[in-house]
Amino acid sequence: MPALHLPAFDSTTQAGYQAAVLLLLILILILILILSAPSNTLAGIRQGFGG
Repeated sequence: MPALHLPAFDSTTQAGYQAAVLLLLILILILILILSAPSNTLAGIRQGFGG
């Protein structure tokens, strides 16, 4: 199979892509929340994780 050709969009492939995209969006949201949080909130989060 050529590298540029996507596999046929059967149910499992589509579910896999949706799960990957959803996971990516969640990670980006968490990153934005952490980066936009005030420093005291960030310190509290680190204490909560025992860091």
